[in-house]
Amino acid sequence: GMEVSARECHVKGEAKVQAAVAKEIEDLHLFFTEWYSGKGFEDKKVQDEGFAAFLTRFHSDVSYVMPSGNQYDFGFMKGLTKMLGFNPDFKIKVEDIQVSVVPGSGGKVVTATYKEFQTGAKNSQKDNGRITTATFVEDEQEKGKFLWYRIHECWLP
Repeated sequence: GMEVSARECHVKGEAKVQAAVAKEIEDLHLFFTEWYSGKGFEDKKVQDEGFAAFLTRFHSDVSYVMPSGNQYDFGFMKGLTKMLGFNPDFKIKVEDIQVSVVPGSGGKVVTATYKEFQTGAKNSQKDNGRITTATFVEDEQEKGKFLWYRIHECWLP
């Protein structure tokens, strides 16, 4: 009866959230690949709009812990504007994305783990792998949009 369809609805809702967050992870890393390499950002207007859109992906209270253990905030994200085209050979590949809705959060808090493989990096080992755990919160202004809230990266063994 009713219980089954409510459960099905819940599962469908979770699947939709999981798909949205997985896409967000892929889209952000695509942005980084393009921004750091400079490909697709030759035009000034496209640069300005692209970077403004990038900043809207993060919660204002975002915390980002790099594999080094250094911790950064939203100000660091803003500073990435100066990295445009700094690394022409840079590429990121994201694999093995696992997304879970945090129990009891009503679908508003989501956690994800994924592996990230960088090639052609300048600021760390040229070719490196990381595993990242990230927490996302639903945007209060825009339902169905999930903001990066906590990001913690570790080197892969």
